[in-house]
Amino acid sequence: MHQKFPYFMKRILFKILDTASHIALMVKLSKSLYQYGAVGRLLSRLLDKFIRVWYGMELSSFSIDVQKLLVGHSVGVVLGGNGIKVNGILRVSSGVVFGRKHIPNINELSSEADPEFFFCNGDLTVGANAVVLGPIRIEGPTTIGAGSLVTKDITIPGIYAGNPLRKIK
Repeated sequence: MHQKFPYFMKRILFKILDTASHIALMVKLSKSLYQYGAVGRLLSRLLDKFIRVWYGMELSSFSIDVQKLLVGHSVGVVLGGNGIKVNGILRVSSGVVFGRKHIPNINELSSEADPEFFFCNGDLTVGANAVVLGPIRIEGPTTIGAGSLVTKDITIPGIYAGNPLRKIK
């Protein structure tokens, strides 16, 4: 007798095979390793390099503080080591870049990231090939359209797109 594959088993199998789940798990593991001294930091950095090679996504796990990270397509995603804090879900598509507005001189660089260099108070969805240059504060829930350039704070939640960035809805 043929039995249907149970729904909960399908969900578990999907989670095991899903790239976004792998990345989220590796980021959590890397963040927890970073807390264990020099060896933990080394292992954390190695795991971040593995994510870069395997998934094509550049990040510094220790500087990412989000409730949930969802990556649609990881190729070309750069989540800079400057500190990303999202009080909600961060959804990013391929080619999304979180970077600095200017290249700092050697005296401005520090070994520790500013934990709120990129700060969003709510859910944030960033479309493909969008560039967010910080330091920046965003009120959520906010959606940033594909190919957009964000250089200024977003104080009103909504849907934004374009270069220069403007509110659509």
